[in-house]
Amino acid sequence: MYKVQEKMNLYASNGIKIPEIFCGTDYRTLNNEELTKEYIYQALKAGFRAIDTAWMYRNEHLIKEVLEKCYSEGWLNRSDIFLQSKVSHIRQGYNYTLEIFQEHINKLGTDYLRLFNYVLY
Repeated sequence: MYKVQEKMNLYASNGIKIPEIFCGTDYRTLNNEELTKEYIYQALKAGFRAIDTAWMYRNEHLIKEVLEKCYSEGWLNRSDIFLQSKVSHIRQGYNYTLEIFQEHINKLGTDYLRLFNYVLY
């Protein structure tokens, strides 16, 4: 099995380490929820510790299921995971962004994200 090895450390201005490689989770390209869950699970088993998602992907339930499985198996902790998400410019405004953020973390089964982006696509 391939193992992810860190080659470079990236840090945000507040000192938080940002992984170099993320596991992308837009399952719409795979068009199969079970395959997507297996893909995320295998990526985590291989050493990925960063997961990229987005409000518009609507895949929070898949990520939550995989993470809960990993936690219950005992080989992964929430503190090991760098969860990144984003909101589209389609959903504009401060209050709306806060609502989306709260909805997103609730569906992911977490109380925080390491990075939440506002994107223009």
